[in-house]
Amino acid sequence: MRLLWVLLLALLLMATPAAAQAPDRPANWMAITFGSLAGADIGMSMNCMGAGTCREANPLLRPLQDHPAFFGAAKAGFNTATVVGIYKWTQPKSTRRYVALGTLIAVQAVVVGLNARQLSKQPKPR
Repeated sequence: MRLLWVLLLALLLMATPAAAQAPDRPANWMAITFGSLAGADIGMSMNCMGAGTCREANPLLRPLQDHPAFFGAAKAGFNTATVVGIYKWTQPKSTRRYVALGTLIAVQAVVVGLNARQLSKQPKPR
C-alpha cells in the first residue's frame, strides 16, 4: 500500500503547470476516453486473472499478475506515463497529438474487446 502512495506522489510531482494558452479540449477528451478504456482493461484483466481463467498477455507485466496491487499500479502508471509523454512531446492542437491519442484509443478498445471475449468464456458462478 505504501508503494501505491509513493507512485501516486511521483505522478503528482511529474505534473507541470500548463502554458498560458487555450486548453486542447479534443485532446483532453481523447485522453479521458483512453483512461476510461485503460481502467476497464485493468479491471477486466484483474477479474479474469482472479478467477484463474486467463494470464496477462503483456510480457512486461506478466511477473506482476499474481500481485494485484502492484499489477494495477504498474498498468495504471504505464498508461498515465504514456499520455503524459504524448502531451509533453507534442504541440497543443497538433495533428500528431490527435493521431497518437487516437491510436492509443483504438489499441485499448481492441484490448478491452479481447478481454470481454475472454470473460464471456468464463464459467458463470452459481
